[in-house]
Amino acid sequence: MQLSREAFESAHAQQTQLANIAMLSDIRHEVVGPLVEMAVQSAEQSCELASDRVACVQEVKAAIFAGIYNLPLSFTHEETRTLLTCAPKGQRINVNQLKLDQNATEAEQNAPAHFRRTRFERYLQEEHGLYATWQLLELLDFVFDRSGEVNAYLANDERLFVADSRFYRGAILDERHFFQVVRDYALLSHDEQALEIPWERFLSFSDATTRLDFDHLQPEACAIAFWDDPRICEAEEPLFGSREEMMALSQESNLSVHHFNVHTGYNPMMACRVLWQSGPLSHTYHFAFDIDRQQLLEFSIAP
Repeated sequence: MQLSREAFESAHAQQTQLANIAMLSDIRHEVVGPLVEMAVQSAEQSCELASDRVACVQEVKAAIFAGIYNLPLSFTHEETRTLLTCAPKGQRINVNQLKLDQNATEAEQNAPAHFRRTRFERYLQEEHGLYATWQLLELLDFVFDRSGEVNAYLANDERLFVADSRFYRGAILDERHFFQVVRDYALLSHDEQALEIPWERFLSFSDATTRLDFDHLQPEACAIAFWDDPRICEAEEPLFGSREEMMALSQESNLSVHHFNVHTGYNPMMACRVLWQSGPLSHTYHFAFDIDRQQLLEFSIAP
């Protein structure tokens, strides 16, 4: 497979939308797309005679992509080098799933979000020593809300990032966006420990999927989701062979699997990272790829 260097060079030099689209097109048509198509075709051919063809294809896909995720693809051309690595999405908890539905008419509609928020707070308090987690949630609720009605008092504090009229409201967009909220939390609470927490180990920000992939779940994210049943994360050997078996372990594990949308086996969403280097210059690009739909998603350029 050959990856067009002109597209990468153009994206790096111009940083224009058209150049980025050209680079994505090359990735889609010359690298990721053909690789995914071959994997899917191999799985379908391997399962032609299986009694449960659908289950067989899912199982074979999971095995094939597990191998692909361990194989970074490197391309070199003259003085440029491109390194492509992909991993399953859903390894960390999506911070935007902490959002409450302000238009909910029944308490049950926000039960999953409240469950996730409680686990999130408990983890921060007991594992990282944060003592004002309620303040962090108030800041997040202020950011999640577009109406200006939720925790409106924050809008009057000119010291805060979130109070700026230019600050994006409605969702957390990326790690930098989230860290501005964390800095506001430290300012209001004087809880400087928040600035030392490796948030990226257990939180994702902009994500094309809200499911958690248990087979590749980060240990910290697993600890948050299964706080009341740590044996699920700590067991050296899996205690279950399916999502249903995990839910059957206990009432708490059932709730965790349901409210955190935990899945095992084949994951149709993958996250890819492209490192482009030309001499001393480099850029990092991120995108998601929907394996089943053969679609590129969520393209971004790291600062």
